[in-house]
Amino acid sequence: MNKKDIWIGVIFILISIFLFRETFTFYISPEKVAEPALWPRIILGLIILLSLGLIYSGIKSEPEKKKEKLDRFGDTRVGLAILVTLIFLGIFKPIGFAISVILYFLAITYVLEPKKDIKTFAIRLIQAIVLTVVIHFVFGVALSVRLPHGILPKKWFI
Repeated sequence: MNKKDIWIGVIFILISIFLFRETFTFYISPEKVAEPALWPRIILGLIILLSLGLIYSGIKSEPEKKKEKLDRFGDTRVGLAILVTLIFLGIFKPIGFAISVILYFLAITYVLEPKKDIKTFAIRLIQAIVLTVVIHFVFGVALSVRLPHGILPKKWFI
């Protein structure tokens, strides 16, 4: 039995139930088919289901054995990932959506999996560009969300 997983699952269930109750106070528009609380309720329901799965796996698992040596490199990577995310949030609007997402993707993938060969960098760069194009079409075109263009010309964005 892994008590840590059980406790985390219980905490997430309690938070989700509280937030689910709060969705009933959302404004209900008379002309809308799907009310604003629909997506939060779906997400919170999924969080509850995943938390139940975490509790189940915590009950069925073997107890964790004590580790003799702590791995501080993982803690350093988490701290660097938080720092990279904060920098991304700071440069998102001035530099613009496209450049900042590409830089963020490259930085976060390097922090989480530090490989220094050129092939890995090229693959990550292609992934970053494809991700940026997909996000632009989903949010900028399909959902009409205005994404900041930053230093790039406005005419490049549809």
